[in-house]
Amino acid sequence: MERLRAEKILVIPLASILENVYPVYRMFSREYVAPEKGLEKLQSLAHFYLAILFEERIGIYNLTLGDTILALRIANEDKNLFIDEKGSLKLFDALIAAAWTRTRFPLYTVDEGLRKFGERHGLECREIEKEVSAHFS
Repeated sequence: MERLRAEKILVIPLASILENVYPVYRMFSREYVAPEKGLEKLQSLAHFYLAILFEERIGIYNLTLGDTILALRIANEDKNLFIDEKGSLKLFDALIAAAWTRTRFPLYTVDEGLRKFGERHGLECREIEKEVSAHFS
């Protein structure tokens, strides 16, 4: 991520940021057994996000109602990509797809569904390695 940030100006969809909140809370609260631990890690996450606001080469794509409407249409049109095996809506992925469709910026992801969506719609997709920051471990 550091190399990527040094080379490019990153635009992060707000959905990508919001998508991390529940998994971080669930994991660090030990599946909701220790909510105070989960909330403590969310404070660390909030500090990390605050630091992003001051990065010169990172911007946040704020979502609009129009993006939400587009995301719901995208989910309906590509159900196999935006509805999981349990039948749950992958809303954050659909919101990312909507932001990607509107901006047409290359999307860095490891998500196979988003990669397929990009292929179908002529959107540029690049793979990025997942890394876990020591800040959150």
